[in-house]
Amino acid sequence: YCATLRGCADGAAYTHTAGILIVLDPLSSVKLVSSNAASLRLGVESRIASPMTVVRCAAAEFEPRYMPTGADIAVGLGIFGLGKGEAKTNTINGTNYLDVYFKVFVKPRQQYRIWCVETSAQSFILPDNAGGILVFTGDNVKVPKLKTYPVFLWSAATFFAEVFDVYTEAADVSKNTAVRLAMSSEQLCNRIKYQDASPMGVSDAGTTGQNNAVLVSKDAVLASRSRRVACFFAAENATGIAMFSDQIVVQEANPAVSFKRIDGQAVTKFYRGVLTSVFVDNPAPFTGLLHWTPQATFASMMCKDVRRAPPDAQVLMGSNTSFFRIEAPPGAYQMCYLGKQVESSTMAPFNAVGSFTLIDVITAIVQSPAAPSTRNTVRIRLEVRVPGTVTCLAKNIAGQTRVTDFTSGATFQGRSSLVVPPPKTGVDPEFPNKFDLSIPLVYYQRTAAALRIWCYHSVAERLITPENNDGISIPLQEKEPTVTSVPSFLWTGARFRLTFANTPAINSKLAVMQRPKLPDRWSEEIVMDTDTGAQLLKYISNTGEEVGVNPVYTDWLAGLQLADPCEGSNFSAALPVTALDNTRTASWLTGDAKSPFACFWPSPDAFPHLAGVLAIRAQPPTFLLEVSGQVRPFVYRGVGVNIRMKYYSQSGGRLLVVRKVDFDKFGGACQDMKKTRRLAADEGADPAAEIDGQTDVGGEGAEGATTPWEEAAAAAAALRPARRVQASANTTPCTNTPRLTKSLKVLPAEASFPDAKWGEAALAGLNCTEDYKLYWSPDLVNTSILADKSRGRYILVTSNDTVLLHFFARVRLLTPNGGMPNVSTVIVEKDFTSLGNYSSQRWVLSTQDCTAKMLLDLASPMFEEGAEDLPATQYLQASLALEGFYFAAAAYLPGAATVIEKAKVCPHLQPAAPPPTRIATVNDIDKLGIGRTLDAGVVRVPSMVNGTGTFLHTDALGQYVLC
Repeated sequence: YCATLRGCADGAAYTHTAGILIVLDPLSSVKLVSSNAASLRLGVESRIASPMTVVRCAAAEFEPRYMPTGADIAVGLGIFGLGKGEAKTNTINGTNYLDVYFKVFVKPRQQYRIWCVETSAQSFILPDNAGGILVFTGDNVKVPKLKTYPVFLWSAATFFAEVFDVYTEAADVSKNTAVRLAMSSEQLCNRIKYQDASPMGVSDAGTTGQNNAVLVSKDAVLASRSRRVACFFAAENATGIAMFSDQIVVQEANPAVSFKRIDGQAVTKFYRGVLTSVFVDNPAPFTGLLHWTPQATFASMMCKDVRRAPPDAQVLMGSNTSFFRIEAPPGAYQMCYLGKQVESSTMAPFNAVGSFTLIDVITAIVQSPAAPSTRNTVRIRLEVRVPGTVTCLAKNIAGQTRVTDFTSGATFQGRSSLVVPPPKTGVDPEFPNKFDLSIPLVYYQRTAAALRIWCYHSVAERLITPENNDGISIPLQEKEPTVTSVPSFLWTGARFRLTFANTPAINSKLAVMQRPKLPDRWSEEIVMDTDTGAQLLKYISNTGEEVGVNPVYTDWLAGLQLADPCEGSNFSAALPVTALDNTRTASWLTGDAKSPFACFWPSPDAFPHLAGVLAIRAQPPTFLLEVSGQVRPFVYRGVGVNIRMKYYSQSGGRLLVVRKVDFDKFGGACQDMKKTRRLAADEGADPAAEIDGQTDVGGEGAEGATTPWEEAAAAAAALRPARRVQASANTTPCTNTPRLTKSLKVLPAEASFPDAKWGEAALAGLNCTEDYKLYWSPDLVNTSILADKSRGRYILVTSNDTVLLHFFARVRLLTPNGGMPNVSTVIVEKDFTSLGNYSSQRWVLSTQDCTAKMLLDLASPMFEEGAEDLPATQYLQASLALEGFYFAAAAYLPGAATVIEKAKVCPHLQPAAPPPTRIATVNDIDKLGIGRTLDAGVVRVPSMVNGTGTFLHTDALGQYVLC
């Protein structure tokens, strides 16, 4: 010390000894307590206690080039260090324990160098040399190993990581562990934060002192091709250790699924109940498993709820499964895949390999828009997506319906099938096809109560549609079918035709007259009326009861007989109901009082049902010829005659005299019975030959001959490709936007034209039949165009609701009930009243409207009705290109039999004016189709009236027939 008061600034003044100061390191020694694969536990002896500081240590395998500092120890000695650690408690005077966590796995029987520092004395390092304190690990240090479940992985696949051969100190007594695992690249393991790693759980705590603990990740880990190295974190303060020797394998290409049905068709959707094989691209080199989960479940649970074992899970051998069915509810699903089947008993998760749609083979069953369902036939429209045979049942009550019901004798009202053909080449095989199916009903339905429909598809052998007890409800037509005869007054031997009402406008209907078998206790007999002398048909029971109505009919009306009186009708004798828009038999029947039942088939494959019972008398009318007050078997030329009738109609009726030669020419009939419905405009046809709207279209020997129309149709079909080329070459781009719905309105169809007046010519352009031509194309079904080209007036005509909704999607907003129009309707611009005040600004549809052109371009050009009768060289000239004009109106005719014949369309738009009543004359007696009206059962025919002779005066001698 410096003994003077002054001068102590000079170091030489410190000349006296004050005492001995002993300077020691705060840390005295370091010893290795234990070691494991991730850390060394050290015991560091401290000479001091400090409430604010701790002991730190670092380890290295080799001697550094310089003496480490406290800062070096804090960061683990930098690039040459292997690990670092610090005590969890503040420094105490005595042994301080701490763990040095390595950034690589600790090796067994390995020498490591240790340096420590007490953080309150950063300048004092133990030891104070670059060699460090040497410690040696024992033989029991074992490096942990990694295994993934599943072993087959690809980017974004999930897996659980299992780390085994782990030191048992990693698990505490409660089977918890601080170990965590993260996936990274080799270079980034030491930089990942402990908090970002996945927690591990203890699967097996192992045996104390052994390296046999097993840890498993608590959550699924996401695989990535760029992060294939697992980083092992021993504790919160530890550094991630790369598990280089156990890098996971992540496949470069992700697996993907595709489907192939049992018929060999590759598809993108999975069809419920259809045998299908799943193909997997880039599969595992093992036998794997596939199962599926709803998309909604997948969004919250991934693939956790899938079935993990056959037969529910499907075995994938190679790249595809065997054929199997999925019968889960339709919807969106995820296909889940496990690459190795043996892992199904482990925690290995399935992973999604693609989404798919599970869809029914029959996706819609609705009432057919083509024709209503009646009490003898249900007509439905099916939307079917897979080829095969579709069978449908109709029942009148709800209840369980099974697949076996479609092949067994189960009770049902009707059953019918259709074959769905494979798609044509070039057509999307999964495009939904729509088919109309008629289901004939075994028994006529006495009420209009809706029937319930279930359908079965042959390729979905274990499913029905719908899968409920209610079925699809199809309402039946309220009005019952009725039948009348033309003429209405009939007797045995009379010729007549049947006219049906309340039946669909289809051309497949058939009709016949039936004589049902009488019950065993009944017989029939022709008897004479004691009052009038007329012959009567009577039904007599074995008890002597006598009735005039067939007892079969009486029992059926009373419900005592379930079988229809028409059951067993003679199908071979049935006549087609195709005349008068499919309401009248095409040819004639002969009356028989014993066969009064009019039986009706909706189609050839349907069951016959009773439409009505005609009043057919057993007694034909008779007559007497009264000449000059005397009854004669003949009349005299030039002498008048009174024709007195007996057993005639109560309404009187009419008489017609037909020359015997004409009667024979007509085949023993009072008129030409060969007349059939005219099929096309027949120029040169004799108007006088028309009877009841019928015209003869063939003569003798016409059967099997090729008509000019058929030849022209074939030529038209051959020219159709040329027409398409012409259409595509002339197509112009769309420019117009459609009319707003609020600018349109609907009117009755007959409001299109001014009312027709008898004997008055309509103004130019206002006569539908005279001023307009009809154009149509087979490419736009049930649609045509009425065109007055010279005046620029065009009317779109359709009976196709799909076409109507394409052009006017919101037509329901224009109708009073908010539904589709159900009567003949015309859509016009809101200021339209009739074509009489039409101007080009009042159009409803443009051919240049982008939406309209989607359909119009397909059918352009349309060809004039009858163009098929033209020579091929003139066929293309009779065309209408669907571009460059506006439609004045759009007519929707849901009840029209056809819209491609102007003669059938114009009466809807401009009904004909009723003709004035014809004034009868005595000369009508021999005019075909006219005749004379009876007056109190008598027709008086003079020889001459006012100088004009009747047939009695002018015609040749010979035989005549009275009709």
